[in-house]
Amino acid sequence: MDTLGELVNCGKAKDAALAAPDRQALTYEQLRAQVDYTATRLNTLGVGRNDTVAIVLPNGPEMASAFIVLERLLLPHR
Repeated sequence: MDTLGELVNCGKAKDAALAAPDRQALTYEQLRAQVDYTATRLNTLGVGRNDTVAIVLPNGPEMASAFIVLERLLLPHR
C-alpha cells in the first residue's frame, strides 16, 4: 500500500478504522462514507489539485479523515 486511501479501502466495513480516547471509533464503512462526502463537497466548491488547503481541527478521527480527503483531492491518481 502506497497511500492512506489504499489503506482505508482495504479495511473491513465494520472494523474500527479511527479511534480516540473517550470517543466512539469510526468504522471503515463510516470513514469511507465521510471521506466520499467531504471530498465531493470540497470538489463542488472548486477545491482540487494544486490548491492549498488548511486543516484546522483538533487531533482526533476528524483530523485523520481530513488528511485522507485531501490526499484524494490533491494528489495525482496512479
